[in-house]
Amino acid sequence: MADPYILKLIREWLRAGVVFEGETTYPTLGTPQGGVISPLLANIYLNELDTLWARKKMDDRYGQNAHLIRYSDDAVILTDRDPKYAMDVLKRIISLLDLELNTEKTRITTAYEGFDFLGF
Repeated sequence: MADPYILKLIREWLRAGVVFEGETTYPTLGTPQGGVISPLLANIYLNELDTLWARKKMDDRYGQNAHLIRYSDDAVILTDRDPKYAMDVLKRIISLLDLELNTEKTRITTAYEGFDFLGF
């Protein structure tokens, strides 16, 4: 992220006080979970995931057969090939970004079995 206006806005958001039960606190490190800026920061960081996934698709045997659909930190991979291979690719990319998959929310299923994504 190189846009100075966006960086300034992010800095101001991170320094802004949070009012909870009538008390204002000022964060000293990080951002509060569920804070207004959390989705923006997640999307800025996870944009690299999208870029690496697209590059991997072009370089890989998958071609156009594995699609990553992501909204903030929730994602679904749709593929008509080996789903375990797609999961391995995702795990490698996630590892490069120093992130971890939530094993409680991660599973391989079929479209016939169905799955929930963003409440649908």
